[in-house]
Amino acid sequence: MKKLLFKRSMLLAAAILLVSQMWAQEVSKEFRKEYNADANTIVELVNRYGNIIVTGQNDNKVEIYVKVSIEMPDKSRAERLLDLIDVQFSESEGRVSAKTIIDDKFSFTGWGTSRKFSINYTVKMPVNSGLEIANRYGNVDIDELEGRVFLDVRYGNITASKLTRGNEKPLNRIESSYGKVLVKSAGWLDLYLRYTTMADLPLCQALLVDSKYSKIRIGSVSSAVITSRYDNYTIDRIKNLVIDKGYTTLNVKNAENRISIEGSYGSVSVENVPKDFEMIDINTRYTGVRIAIDPAASYKIDGKSSYSSIKIPEELLTIRKRIVDNTSSEIEGVVGKNQNTTAYVRVETSYGSVRLY
Repeated sequence: MKKLLFKRSMLLAAAILLVSQMWAQEVSKEFRKEYNADANTIVELVNRYGNIIVTGQNDNKVEIYVKVSIEMPDKSRAERLLDLIDVQFSESEGRVSAKTIIDDKFSFTGWGTSRKFSINYTVKMPVNSGLEIANRYGNVDIDELEGRVFLDVRYGNITASKLTRGNEKPLNRIESSYGKVLVKSAGWLDLYLRYTTMADLPLCQALLVDSKYSKIRIGSVSSAVITSRYDNYTIDRIKNLVIDKGYTTLNVKNAENRISIEGSYGSVSVENVPKDFEMIDINTRYTGVRIAIDPAASYKIDGKSSYSSIKIPEELLTIRKRIVDNTSSEIEGVVGKNQNTTAYVRVETSYGSVRLY
């Protein structure tokens, strides 16, 4: 009986040892660096396979903390791999930098649930210093910053609380590919988006956007100039909009002042244009356009269509010229009571109807 109990105990101990060896074990190392900095300093961070968190502070110094972690069942192998990852710090006039260096001998295969690694940055910097980040396969999270910001993030998400820099060259710029973007509040912002699953911009002063294969949601913005291909745009409120689109769906709830839309394919819907707007300019092909204008508005209309139609409130229209033939039409006149209005609508469309209502 004692021998049987002893054998069972030995088997249990062996099983526990085997399981413990199969469990992932973590090894890590840390890097810390501190620099003096001011409004003329640019903080440069270059990373892969990890997150970057940046917090603005009033102190004139930059504090950089990096933690490298590796988890795998074989602790000795994890330690060997850990030695292949380094962080290179440097300082020059007006610039401090931290860059992740991964040796070519590092193996990027075989990672999974029980085998994983990360290189995470936590940075504190003056709120008025400049920031440049390049990150691959990781997220970037930024607090409030006043200095110039340039972010280049691929295969990761971007979150920024407040970027206050205005119309100062160079503008704040964000480049995002294969991730999400959330900028809660911004002054002027230059965006380059590719395959961005969602770019959420609740409040901005002005936007320059170059996007493809992305989804963009804009809350309130004064002005936006957009080049778009194969996108989906939703805008709650905008004063001035210029967009060159192709295969893009555009939905605007409130367009207050000036609208210029050019492009092919897709659709355009504007739910409300107030009576005191200045200008609407539409030049589209293979695109359905619907724009709701306040019935109290007065505006001049100049429209041309080819293999398509332009629909306007006929009961409010004073016609100055109308030409209709088999495949095209032209219309000039005034919609509304004020025949001397300075508001202007120009429409040129082919293979797609434009409806003003």
